[in-house]
Amino acid sequence: MRLFVAIPVDDQIKRRMLRVCDDIDVRDARVRWCSAEQLHLTLKFIGEVEDSLLKPIRDAVQRVADKTPALDMEIGETGCFPETGAVRIVWIGGSDSSGTLPKVAQELEDDLVPLGIEKEKRTFSEHFTIGRVKFDHSRGKLRESVRAAGFDACRQAVRELVLYQSTLCQTGAQYAPVLRAKLQG
Repeated sequence: MRLFVAIPVDDQIKRRMLRVCDDIDVRDARVRWCSAEQLHLTLKFIGEVEDSLLKPIRDAVQRVADKTPALDMEIGETGCFPETGAVRIVWIGGSDSSGTLPKVAQELEDDLVPLGIEKEKRTFSEHFTIGRVKFDHSRGKLRESVRAAGFDACRQAVRELVLYQSTLCQTGAQYAPVLRAKLQG
């Protein structure tokens, strides 16, 4: 099974995120926009694992949640990955002033290594992927359009970590919660 740990997005904020996609000029680029059901902030992509690892992974996620305080995060700015060259990912940024989310991501990394799950090589980045770019021949215009589209800042309560199972389909990945681990408070 294919797994990841994430923070879900409130429905009202999902609608706002999807409206941003309408404001982005995709001429000379092909973008597959995420559906409302696919929007989340990934804390740890686990990948394919044997069914026998499900319980220890669930236990690790619950342990991290049990020692993490509930928080509010700020959602704002739009951007692209990579920072230069052809765009591959279109995102909306997230952050929390307490610095809790990067710590949670690191704790998940540390707690899952003993289970044989590799650490992420990239630095954790608080973002919500809203689009995946198949090709970008826009010569920087897609990136400019993403910046111009913007996203009016808002706050979201973070009260749980969710372990999702991801099933790949022709229409895109479909996610199903395997565990909802409540945060403290």
